[in-house]
Amino acid sequence: MSYAALFDRFRSAGFIEWADHLTAQQHDWLVHHGDYVRWSKALNQLPAIEGIEAHFNRSAITIEGHCEQNEQLTIALKGLSPWRKGPFQISDVFIDTEWRSDLKWDRVLPYLKSLQGRKVLDIGCGNGYHCWRMLAEKPELVVGVEPSVLFN
Repeated sequence: MSYAALFDRFRSAGFIEWADHLTAQQHDWLVHHGDYVRWSKALNQLPAIEGIEAHFNRSAITIEGHCEQNEQLTIALKGLSPWRKGPFQISDVFIDTEWRSDLKWDRVLPYLKSLQGRKVLDIGCGNGYHCWRMLAEKPELVVGVEPSVLFN
């Protein structure tokens, strides 16, 4: 997997040193985790979804679109478990998660200053649920960092 576009985005946002550091480290990521092979297999089995439209302002992070192979999509998404934070809706597949992070988001959002045009770093982001929800608030950049591979 290539992270070149991500690192280029970091550089353009002014995070040159960080992008250079991550570029040097990237080959050591994930491959040492016991579930890496299973997760890679699941990602490679994800079927195409046509007419994708993403919605980040809903309780479930929603990727709408038509998938001809809905059963294969379901199997591949189950292969990416555990799903900690959520929920998610991907095509016709609803992913209920261990924690209902939408309820936390609904409680926190009224107290956040506007995120519009801001750069946000979420350390300990888990699978990034709150990062996705932040996108609905129109920030310039949202970066989620999860130090534990298992909680991604």
